[in-house]
Amino acid sequence: MTFLAPRAAALGLAVASALSLATSLQAQEADGNAQLSADQVLARVDGMAITFGDMAQEINTLPPRIRQLPITTLLGPLYPDLLERLIEKNLVVNAAEDAKLDQTEEYKAQMALARRTLLEQMFLERMYRETLTDEYLQQKYDAYAADTTNAGEERWARHILVETEDEAKAAIARLEKGEDFAELAKELSTGPTGPNGGDLGYFVPEDMVAPFSEAAFAMEPGSFGKSPVKTQFGWHVIKVEDARPQAPLPFEQIKDQLRGSEQQALMESLIKTLSGPAEIERFDLQGNPLASN
Repeated sequence: MTFLAPRAAALGLAVASALSLATSLQAQEADGNAQLSADQVLARVDGMAITFGDMAQEINTLPPRIRQLPITTLLGPLYPDLLERLIEKNLVVNAAEDAKLDQTEEYKAQMALARRTLLEQMFLERMYRETLTDEYLQQKYDAYAADTTNAGEERWARHILVETEDEAKAAIARLEKGEDFAELAKELSTGPTGPNGGDLGYFVPEDMVAPFSEAAFAMEPGSFGKSPVKTQFGWHVIKVEDARPQAPLPFEQIKDQLRGSEQQALMESLIKTLSGPAEIERFDLQGNPLASN
């Protein structure tokens, strides 16, 4: 996979999504009536047309907080500023063409790079759009939910974290006399959860360091450990409040994470498929051949 220059990549991303933005807007004008098409002419500079498609592309290069504004705002109060920005750009482009910058080798190299970036981005966006539908992601989520539910227990625990074993044993002695665990944690614990009564919430074994997890998952819910547990953080007195089967995270909470992992899997599959019949030659920095397929 080619790693492209950030500047060219940014250009490719902007151009690749401009058409989809223009299509998705199919925007109503500020008065809410007429529909705008991508080829609708909004201005001319020395005879060169500025279209709604150009404006859609311009909108797509703006910061996210502006792009997310309602269409009526983008094509209402912001419309004059956006149009003037496009006019100014065209004035500069015309000046650059008069200076024949489009005939330089630097320009040709940048255009070649932008072309590759655009094609790559368009191909991947189409692949993701066609494959990673909500129905597809829901199926992946259902599989994840089933695996998580069958994975075992998670525990809800509190702890009191102190610096020495003697301090931990003294805390256990006070608990055995009937003092409240959460209140004692607020008084004694040096960890960040101390003000919350040592509450760690629900966790699975891999969420905690091994000595802590082993102790917590060996205890009965409702009990506290009669011996302190040592980790790299200090000495812990642990109380297990509850145990339950592992619960999957809600779909909406991990939907973007699922999409990201599936995009990565699709990319790996694509590269494997494309690499098979391709003739690929590799060279080191001195131009010597490296392993090829």
